[in-house]
Amino acid sequence: MKKRFTIIAPPQSINSMYYGNRAHGKTPAAQDWTRIVCHELSSPSIKAKLRELREFFDAEKHAYKLALTFHTPKMFNKQGTISAQSQDLSNIEKGIVDILFLESYFSHVENLNTDDRFLIAMYSQKKYAKTFAIDVAISIVKKPVRP
Repeated sequence: MKKRFTIIAPPQSINSMYYGNRAHGKTPAAQDWTRIVCHELSSPSIKAKLRELREFFDAEKHAYKLALTFHTPKMFNKQGTISAQSQDLSNIEKGIVDILFLESYFSHVENLNTDDRFLIAMYSQKKYAKTFAIDVAISIVKKPVRP
């Protein structure tokens, strides 16, 4: 089973989401970003797709694969090279993964409501675009077998 959808939101680096460390809580900008993403995920069409994935998933049999495409107008600087403002790909993955998967966000949005340890494969990329967006493709696959 595979579901695709788009979130209209800029990427948010995990490095800028917290005051010093996670114990001190999220910054106001990170809280705003989380609200935007949760609002996007609560649209009827995305909510239905997440519900289908959640209901089909069996932790004894399945695992998840995730593909993320971060569309950004901040991809290049004036010299035409990749801009420092485009953010590191590995830093922008974590925030969206947490909101999509973790039980702690389920009270805010009906996400997958499972531990992200079931995420066994992930592909992500940044692409130039005129506006910010995050394309999401989530697949349920067979759980890997132990050798």
